[in-house]
Amino acid sequence: MLRCILNLVLLSLVVVKGNGQKNYYIVQLEDQVQSNDMAIGMHEHVLSKIKGSIDDARKAIVYSYTKCFNGFAAELAEDEAMALSEVDEVFAVIPNRYHRLATTKSWDFIGLPRTAKRHLGIEKNIVVGLLDTGITPESESFKDSGFGPPPAKWKGSCGPYANFSGCNNGIDRDFKSKVVLGNGRSFLGVGINTFPPKSYPLVNGVDVPNGSEKKENARFCEPESLDPRKVKGKLVYCELQQRSVESVIKEAGAAGTIMETSLFLDVAQVFMIPATIVNESLRYTITTYINHTSFYDCNKISARPMSAEVNNDAEFAYGMGQLNPRRALSPGLVYDLDEMSYVQFLCSEGYTGKALATLVGSKSTNCSKLLPGQGYDSLNYPSMQLSMKSNNEPIVATFQRTVTNVGHANATYASTIRAPKGVTISVKPTTLSFSHVGESKSFTVVVKANPVAQSTIILSGSLSWRRPHHNVRSPIVIYNPTALDLP
Repeated sequence: MLRCILNLVLLSLVVVKGNGQKNYYIVQLEDQVQSNDMAIGMHEHVLSKIKGSIDDARKAIVYSYTKCFNGFAAELAEDEAMALSEVDEVFAVIPNRYHRLATTKSWDFIGLPRTAKRHLGIEKNIVVGLLDTGITPESESFKDSGFGPPPAKWKGSCGPYANFSGCNNGIDRDFKSKVVLGNGRSFLGVGINTFPPKSYPLVNGVDVPNGSEKKENARFCEPESLDPRKVKGKLVYCELQQRSVESVIKEAGAAGTIMETSLFLDVAQVFMIPATIVNESLRYTITTYINHTSFYDCNKISARPMSAEVNNDAEFAYGMGQLNPRRALSPGLVYDLDEMSYVQFLCSEGYTGKALATLVGSKSTNCSKLLPGQGYDSLNYPSMQLSMKSNNEPIVATFQRTVTNVGHANATYASTIRAPKGVTISVKPTTLSFSHVGESKSFTVVVKANPVAQSTIILSGSLSWRRPHHNVRSPIVIYNPTALDLP
């Protein structure tokens, strides 16, 4: 009896209130999966340390991962997530993020149709991942060919709206609003809009408060928090905290709104003004655009090239790009990495042996006994990046890199450097000569940058090793962690 009472007392010490809005988090545990039943029981036990009981933990868990890793997804308040990250069995607590699907036909998307010539020697030893994303409403599975009309008692309708992606006698529907920014980036939000396409300036609610004392309220576009003079005729970007935000926007004289939420977007609302709701994962894309450009089009606008020369986000302006598997067959030079390279890098980033154990599958890793990785970032990686200092001092960083020739024998590569204003980039040696395939050469890159204004977000340069038919480019980025809201 005493042991039971003691256990209850100890358990109560870590229970948190769970105040505030709840979001979805993915929780990864340190122990490996033993069996499905054991894993689920462990998940409930671990979460009960925060929730206070097995029943409450069971209600909060929405999915248990028991195949590739040991963990679970749960609906938690922010304070609960923070407390859970301190539990001994927990390796990581990661906020859930939504990602837009680029294609459902990967082989065509990367330029490898089913009719492509096979090269079995090259294709071996490749792991192919498959993401099952469900069925789109436009799938042939939902075709209503051969079906009769809807029942007479059904009083609904199916309108030909531009943002309506599915309509048949099964009443399968998905209402989406397409947002296209002036830099060409586009994404989908959820909402029902019947307003004609039109271009509007876009502002962030937090930047247009009705007085400095209402800045925090303006972030959520709360009643009387926005300055009517600064939002008139514009679209206002808000963090969604309560319903009917568009009525506040309309009353302030704004033209429309883009609202951000962390909730799952499964229900479309009807808005009284041009409006849509997007997932919080798009926050950086939208706020960065607002900081550097001023126009937004609900449907279509001229796109600016996404290049470092014309876009203020420089290297960060690029998306993942379009894969070119043919060029990938002959890269010329490669940057080799092995498991120990990553361990050295993680040690230099401050990871402990306990944290590394789950990643490398061994509890014997001791960073203090390992030789440190070479150079500023301790990693043999094509790209190079360093952060600006906050005390207006110049910064200097030395990067050590090694490349291996996988192209032609007797090949010589010459270096080409592009450096932004106020930055000096040098490389030694300036040429790399290879006598045979598989030969490796090392080089050193030194980056020096003068102090910059606090409003500067990123400076972008590059180092390229070139020879006929090959151009091996390494982006070099100097970023401001304060402007990017990074630690």
